Amino acid sequence: MNGADFFWLIFLFFTLWPMYRQRSINRNRLQFLRRIERIRGSRVISLIHRQEAISFLGIPISRYIDVEDSEHILRAIRLTPDDAD
Repeated sequence: MNGADFFWLIFLFFTLWPMYRQRSINRNRLQFLRRIERIRGSRVISLIHRQEAISFLGIPISRYIDVEDSEHILRAIRLTPDDAD
């Protein structure tokens, strides 16, 4: 492995790691919410206020709050049947 190969390997790692980490966090959140739903026997709707970050090589460049999450919550509430506990 020469220096260029090592550089590309590090570049790929820093490019893909944030995406993997975010998916892992989302999966853990979903599992936790599903567990609460099973225990309570009802639907759980949550709004997690978070900042999204745009990063390059693992260095955050810009942060913003995603409003799309609140639209998903409102849609989930509307789609929940009235007889749900």
